[in-house]
Amino acid sequence: PEAIASVLVCLGKDKVTDELRRAFPRASSIISNRKWCDLLQKRAFNLDRNKPIEQLCNDGNDSADSLREEFQETKLTIEHASEKKREEESEPYEAGEDVLVESSDGDLLWDAKIIAVSNDSHTRMINGYRVHYKEWSSRFDEWVKPIRVVEPSKNNSLVQKERLEKKVKKNAFPGLVKELVASAFLFAEDRARALNSSFPETSKILSLGPGASNHDKNFTYIKVVLLLVEFSLPIGSIDTSEDGPWRPDFASCWRSLVEKSDSAAKLMSCLTIFEDALSSDWLRPNSEHLLQCLPKHWKAMNEATISSVALRIWQLDYGIKFALTHKDDLSLSKGNRKPR
Repeated sequence: PEAIASVLVCLGKDKVTDELRRAFPRASSIISNRKWCDLLQKRAFNLDRNKPIEQLCNDGNDSADSLREEFQETKLTIEHASEKKREEESEPYEAGEDVLVESSDGDLLWDAKIIAVSNDSHTRMINGYRVHYKEWSSRFDEWVKPIRVVEPSKNNSLVQKERLEKKVKKNAFPGLVKELVASAFLFAEDRARALNSSFPETSKILSLGPGASNHDKNFTYIKVVLLLVEFSLPIGSIDTSEDGPWRPDFASCWRSLVEKSDSAAKLMSCLTIFEDALSSDWLRPNSEHLLQCLPKHWKAMNEATISSVALRIWQLDYGIKFALTHKDDLSLSKGNRKPR
């Protein structure tokens, strides 16, 4: 496949390229994940293609350093030559054109529009594009190298969809969920969700756009954690009857509000509503006491931060008796705690 990948790279935007990519998906894939250079090197040096290059370089003794240097030099030569050829052969884009921009890690393709073009002062060749990502704030506008910009062709759109699906599957479940008490009950029976819940669309919530900060990532993780705690509630811990505080239409609206929350204050508001709907019979005594010691709801919302929301969710997750179920008593009118 690396030989076919080399042909595809050399063809650039030739009309036959799209057909070849469809006919040879594996070759197209190793171009997308940039593995074809390594495969070509291993083929040239007659080395095991299943071993990482670093491991191959460390397998030897006297020649390890020289082999590593030679690999690095040939890799840079291949990448530089292919990048230069693509830049020379590609038709320049103009301001106002719709394009796809490869993310800095090469995992995704973003819909964007060219808003400015930069030319080299000596060669007059294009050395950068300023792009605006569609449906994103202008604060995410940035200059990118021409090598990252591709036309929104039918084939490239398919590649965009494939990369997004791959990324979503990889990040669909944040690692921190394993630390939750609720995680052991996500797919257990006798859950309140059997009445009105569906599994949260974690992949959709965790899908962040270009320029997302650590703050944005942490905020989305917290939203997912709160939704998973609610999803794991046992039958009886919350009144899901038609007249109850967690009736189907209200619960659905609450989940939507959690997903759309764009500030710590809004998420804290959702959390306090959830707290009030829970039955005290399903809270451990020490946990209920700790929750009572936390700031009152109005104060918690006014002074909300990501950390304070996370701490409150963690305390709630620790305090709920997820293993306790009462199938025969769903009214729980006496069990609900009074709003604070």
